[in-house]
Amino acid sequence: MSSSLSVSNHVMTPSININSQPEYGNRLKNLKGNVQNATPSKYSVIVLILTNKWEIKPYNNKPLTPIREDGSWSCDITTNFGDHLAVKIAAFVVHSDFQMEVNEQSYMNVPAEIIDASIAHTIVARSTDKLNPSM
Repeated sequence: MSSSLSVSNHVMTPSININSQPEYGNRLKNLKGNVQNATPSKYSVIVLILTNKWEIKPYNNKPLTPIREDGSWSCDITTNFGDHLAVKIAAFVVHSDFQMEVNEQSYMNVPAEIIDASIAHTIVARSTDKLNPSM
């Protein structure tokens, strides 16, 4: 008789969540979230918002948001006029040494370089009901 031992090589998939977002129209609160199954010292978050085009937050020249040791992160998404009216928010987990050439202030689509480099992402829509109570 032979016995076999089954060993499961279960790898946890990286993920990102947005836990708290400023309400539509709010200029003061930061976007907050957490990342699971990714080493904080090796990865960062890139946040984009959609107003009439996608914009990198907090700034094009400072696109990476650090991940704290507990997996949490926070990003100011209202650094330009009109940002408080963003209708979508996207967050991507990328290597901390990620770099891309920034040619524009905003994009019609999320740049392919960010999508291709990410190991996890999430996109959420913001409710605009508070500013339009009749909806």
